[in-house]
Amino acid sequence: ESRKVEKAKDNEEIADKVDENAGQNIIVSKGEYIYGSHLFNGKNLTFEPNLRIATPKNYVLGTDDELAIDIYGNSQMSYKLKISPEGTVKIENLAPIIVNGLTIDQASDRIINRLKSIYYGLNSQGGGVYAQITLGSIRSIKVTVIGEVTKPGTYTVPSLATVFNVLYQAGGPSKNGSYRNISVIRDNKIIRNMDLYDFLLRADQKDNILVR
Repeated sequence: ESRKVEKAKDNEEIADKVDENAGQNIIVSKGEYIYGSHLFNGKNLTFEPNLRIATPKNYVLGTDDELAIDIYGNSQMSYKLKISPEGTVKIENLAPIIVNGLTIDQASDRIINRLKSIYYGLNSQGGGVYAQITLGSIRSIKVTVIGEVTKPGTYTVPSLATVFNVLYQAGGPSKNGSYRNISVIRDNKIIRNMDLYDFLLRADQKDNILVR
């Protein structure tokens, strides 16, 4: 009987541990909770990537991304170009242009230089013809989350997703995991170590980089 009473008291303590600010349950173990776990447990919270933003200048293009090219001024034309599996885009009367692995700015410079053979004086002072290149639809990418995480596995996310977006899908660190030592590994190298408490305590998102 005494054990049942003690267990009931423990359950009451666990039920009472609630984040009053977010109104959501927090991971609880024997009367203690993991600070920050409400970010990943809250039903009303979402970390879905914002797809309605200007293309980041450091965004790296890849297969299935789509580029929108608008020619305006004395000449008017629009192109919708999807990057092929070979990493190229094709404009009528021009050889394929390799853009895979380039940032959006680098690809824009390369495409505009090619377009100058069709549109004389393109983007030149007094030329009267101008081009603007933006990112249209974006590709999906696969990111693998391993280690002490709630739901390890491979996740398909939009190519504008960040580390936070993927961590949220994976349920965040497990009760044995670290909130202060999360590594982003790319090309077999650790390119960034993230401390979630930088965000939780100071809203610092410097390490919330785009995944690839």
